Amino acid sequence: MAARELNPEFLAEAQEILETIGSVLRQFEQYARVGQFKADLVNQLFRSYHSLKGLSSMLGYTRLSAYTHRLEDVLDRVRLGKVPVSPQLVDLLFDSLETLQRLLQETTETTEGIDLDSALEAVDRFVERAQRPSPSAEADPLDRLALDAATRQSLTEYEEHRLREAVRQGLQIYSIYLRLPFADFDRVLREANTVLNRHGELISTLPEAGTDPDQIGFRLLWASQVSPDAVGSLLPTAPTRLDLLYIPGSSPLAEPSPPAAETEAEPLETEIEPALLRDLSRSVRVDLQALDAVLNVVGEVTALRSRQESLIRDLQGRFPEMAGSLVALLQLTQEMATRLGEAQRHLLELRLVPIGTVYGRLERMVRRLARQAGKQVQTVFLGGDTRLDKVLIEHMMDPLVHILRNAVDHGIEEPDERRAQGKPETGTVRIEASQVGQRIALRIADDGRGIQLEKIRQRAIQIGLIDKQAEVTVQDVLRLIFEPGFSLAERVDEVSGRGVGLDIVKQAIERLNGTVTVYTEVGRGTTFEILLPSTLAIVPAVIVRVGLERFAVPLALVQEILEVRPEYLRQVEGQELLQYREEAVPLIRLARVFQLVDTPNGPGFAIVSRAGRQWFALYVDAVERMQEIVIKRISARLQDLRGISGAAEIGEDRPILVLDPISLTARVFPRRT
Repeated sequence: MAARELNPEFLAEAQEILETIGSVLRQFEQYARVGQFKADLVNQLFRSYHSLKGLSSMLGYTRLSAYTHRLEDVLDRVRLGKVPVSPQLVDLLFDSLETLQRLLQETTETTEGIDLDSALEAVDRFVERAQRPSPSAEADPLDRLALDAATRQSLTEYEEHRLREAVRQGLQIYSIYLRLPFADFDRVLREANTVLNRHGELISTLPEAGTDPDQIGFRLLWASQVSPDAVGSLLPTAPTRLDLLYIPGSSPLAEPSPPAAETEAEPLETEIEPALLRDLSRSVRVDLQALDAVLNVVGEVTALRSRQESLIRDLQGRFPEMAGSLVALLQLTQEMATRLGEAQRHLLELRLVPIGTVYGRLERMVRRLARQAGKQVQTVFLGGDTRLDKVLIEHMMDPLVHILRNAVDHGIEEPDERRAQGKPETGTVRIEASQVGQRIALRIADDGRGIQLEKIRQRAIQIGLIDKQAEVTVQDVLRLIFEPGFSLAERVDEVSGRGVGLDIVKQAIERLNGTVTVYTEVGRGTTFEILLPSTLAIVPAVIVRVGLERFAVPLALVQEILEVRPEYLRQVEGQELLQYREEAVPLIRLARVFQLVDTPNGPGFAIVSRAGRQWFALYVDAVERMQEIVIKRISARLQDLRGISGAAEIGEDRPILVLDPISLTARVFPRRT
C-alpha cells in the first residue's frame, strides 16, 4: 500500500464520530439488554455510521467505508424490525468500534492492519443468525390509522414500520400540527423533538403548506401513552391542531380534514436578520503541534520580558537621572508580563479536554477482557468532565490499560466465587477523575478479591527480589508489584502473564511528573490512585540554585520548603536523613547527584516531596523565586537521564533543567525494600 498523506481534519472528525457512537452505545445498552427498541438512540447510531461512511468514501478510504457501510446496513435492519434489539447486537457494535478504530489508524499508515474480509464476514454471520423470518400474512396495522392517502404515500419504509409497531404495542398515535416563525423554527422544532421523544416516539416530521410567508408548518406523527389533554402542556409552543389517528382497541377513525386557515396561530412579529445566515458554530479545530508552537513563542517572549526587566533595573542603578522614564518603562514591562500570562492561560485552556472523551474506549476494552476471562464486569465512570491536557490523556492510556487488565484478570473473581462470598455475580470497576488542588486525581478501583500480600512476598522471595528473613511492611510489599518483570500470573494469555505491566505503569506516570499509590483490602478490592499535573505545557515551578547552577522544580511535586539546620540532620547506615515533622526522611544532595561544585554559604533548603507514601527531600543552596515555565523536550542523549524531565527558559542567557524529584529517587535509591 502506498504511503498516505495525513489528513488531520478527517482524523479529528472521524474520531469525534467514533466517540459519539461509543457514548450512544452506552445509553442504548441498558435498553437492548431487555430487548427494548429505543428509536432516537437507534437513529443516532444509524446517522453516525452513515456520516462516517460518507466521509471516508469521499476521501477514498475504501476499507473504512466498506466496513462502516455494512454496520449501517445492520442498523437499518434494526430500524425496520428485521433484526431484533438484543445483547448480541450490543456486543457486535461494541466490538466493531475496535475494528473501526484500527481501520481509522490505517488511514495514516502504509500497511493494512486487519483482515477486512473476516471482519465483514463476522457482521454477515450475525445478521444471518439474527434475521427475523418474514411476517406471515395478516391485516396491515396501518389500515387501522386514520391516514389520508397523500400522507401514507409520503412515509418512508422505516416510518411505516414504526407506526405498525406502535399499533401492535397499543400506543395512541397523534398528528400534531405546528406553525412556527422562520426566524426561530429550528430551535423550537428541536425542543419539540426532544420532549416528544422523552415521552414517546416521534415517528415522522412532515412539512405542511401554509399561507403566511413568515411561517413554516410541520405535521408530527407521534406515538405515546400520554393523554390528549396533556399533549399541549409538553410542547414549547401550542399546536395549531391536534388529531388522534389511533386509539388502542378502537375502529378506524374518520379521516381528519385539513387544517383551516383561520385556526392558524397568530404569527409572531419577527424580522429575519442577516445574523441568522451566519455559521452557528463557535469552534475551530487546532492542530496540537501548531498550538505548541504558539505556546513556545509566548514562553520565549516571556523569558525575553524577564531579561528586559532585569536590564531596566540595572539601568536604574547606573543612570539615576533617568529614574522617571525607567520606572514608566518598568511598569509597561510588568503590564506586558500580565498580558503574556493571560495569553498563556488561554492557550493552555485550548489543550484541555474532558477525560470523559476516553471513557468509551476504556469501557470497550473492559468488556472485551471480561468476555475473554469469562467474567461479568460492569464499568462505572465518574468525573468525566474533569479536564486534562490532551497530550497527557493520550500518554495515560497505556498505564490505564495495564491497571484495568490487572483489575479484570487478577482482581474481579469468577461469578461462582463471588456468589459464594455473598457478592453480586457482576463485579464493578470504577474509574473516577477529580481535581485535587493543583493536580488531577485518577482512582481506578475494583470490588474484587484484593491483593494477596503473602503471595506477593513469597513470589518476591522466589525470584530473588527480597531476602526470606527480611522484615517488610505492607507498603514495601505493595511496592514490589511495580518491580520490572514481577507477575503472579500462572498462565500467559492475551490479558496478562507476560511479566510486564505495573513497572511500565510506574515509569510512564513518573515521566508525566505524577505519582501512583496502591491501596488494597482482602476480599474488598484494590484501588490505584494516580496524581497528575493537569497539563504538561505550562507549569508553576520553584527556581532553585545548587552551586552555580539553577534548576526548576514543578510546584505540583513540592510538598513543603524548609530551611535546613544542622540539628535537623543525622546519619543512619550511611544515609543522610532530615527530621521532617514526626519522622526522618532521606535527604538527597543535588550537588552530589549531578557532581556540581558545592558552595555552602549559610544554611541551605530542603524541597520536600514524596513518591507514593515515601517522603524524601532535595537539598539545594538557595530558593530564588516562583515562576511559570514552559517545559521543552531535551536532546535524545539526555532523555533517559533519571531526574530530569525537560528544560525551560527563565529569562537568562541559557535554559535551565527541570527536575523530576520522583524519578530522581529511583536514580539515588535503585531499590528500597
